Amino acid sequence: MLLKSKYEGILHGEQRAIKNVSKVLDKKIIIQELKGTTENEKGFEIEDWQDIATVWASKNNLSGKEYYRAKQYNEEKTVKFEIRYQKLLADLESTRHRILHDGKIYNITFVDNFQYRNEWLVFKALESGICQG
Repeated sequence: MLLKSKYEGILHGEQRAIKNVSKVLDKKIIIQELKGTTENEKGFEIEDWQDIATVWASKNNLSGKEYYRAKQYNEEKTVKFEIRYQKLLADLESTRHRILHDGKIYNITFVDNFQYRNEWLVFKALESGICQG
C-alpha cells in the first residue's frame, strides 16, 4: 500500500511537470503601477506610471464563451497573459496596474491565481492604446 501511494505521488508530479512544460512563456511584458497624476503646462492631467516588474508570459486571445461574453461588452480586444506565480504580483489592483507589451497598453481587468496553487497567475487585460514615448 505504501509503495503504491509513493508511485502515485511520483506520477502526479510528472503529470504536473508535463503540464508546466506545455506553457511557452515567450512574451516579455512590463507590469506598471500608477503612482499618481500631475498637471502639465496646458492643464491636462498626466498619469505617472512606474515599472514594477518585467516578466516572461504567454499571451492568448479569448476563445469560445469567454470571447462572446467579452464581445457583449465591447471588450473583444481582451487577451490573457499567463506568468509564473509571484507573490508581489498576486494582489494587483486592476485600477492601479497595467501591462505593456509590444508597444501596446493593456488595462488589467482581472487577476487569477490559477486554482489557488500559487504556480501561475492569469491576467485578463483589455488593449487600450499605444505606448507614447
